[in-house]
Amino acid sequence: MKKLFSLRAAELLALTGDRGARVVSRQVPEVAAVTRRLDFVMKLRRGREVYLRHIEFEMRFRRSLTRRLFEYAAALAAEHRLPVVSTAIILKAPAPRALVYEERVRGRVVCWRRIPVLRLWKMKPAAAMRLGPGGAALVGLMGKPNLEVVEAAARRIEAAAPKRQYRDLSAVLRMLSEGRYTARDLERIVPKGVVMGSSLFAEVRKRSRAEGRAEGRADNARTVCLSFAKQHHEGLLPLVAPLIKACSDPALLEEWALAAPRLTDDEFLALVRSEGSEVGRRAPAPRPVRGRAPRPSRRSRPSKRR
Repeated sequence: MKKLFSLRAAELLALTGDRGARVVSRQVPEVAAVTRRLDFVMKLRRGREVYLRHIEFEMRFRRSLTRRLFEYAAALAAEHRLPVVSTAIILKAPAPRALVYEERVRGRVVCWRRIPVLRLWKMKPAAAMRLGPGGAALVGLMGKPNLEVVEAAARRIEAAAPKRQYRDLSAVLRMLSEGRYTARDLERIVPKGVVMGSSLFAEVRKRSRAEGRAEGRADNARTVCLSFAKQHHEGLLPLVAPLIKACSDPALLEEWALAAPRLTDDEFLALVRSEGSEVGRRAPAPRPVRGRAPRPSRRSRPSKRR
């Protein structure tokens, strides 16, 4: 959905109630007061009026969405000094027609905001295709399953979309149609080669490679950290090994490994616990170990309880 709106925002303005406006810019800004990245924001101009249209895409409706949209809109308004209009686009039923954020003090409304919801499954495919290739890419979600409608949408995209956007819009059409039609039917309408040649597929592949490299680095760092912990703090292994294995941050694992030779048992355990996962916070406190130097040659194994 983000890709579709970045490609065809101008023709999709009718969906969000902005028909007649002109797209001044398309932003997906970071808001300092919010830790999550916003899905899509457009700066629009209609006559002399300039405002921001904020859109959040959700697979299904969740009650937490209302407060989140309110927080995003408030942060955008404060950051950009412009009016903000929010819309939630929800892909699968059920969902309300609108969200209402309301705060009351002593029974009096002190804050109120209405956020319209675009329920794509309620929209007629023919109306979407009249918007242009961008609208045609949405029809896989609309109405009752009808393979002929999806085929017509694919032809509309092929005939009207710029050549550089054809693969991306076709990929969006196929992705949004999955689950409602068989893979064989979708392969016939939008072949896998078209999807694999799209920038969406390239982005997924790039992200997968980056995640794979990060996981590989984390695996190596985890092995080294466990080795150093065993060498310098063997008596603590039952306590620190679960924390090390649960950690997926290679930089943190490397920091622990480098610290292991120079810290006492108590110091090393405190370090790993303070920066580790929830597993570490739930681990039982160790029996105090006194008089140990950090060098392994001066350490002896703790005696076993009988």
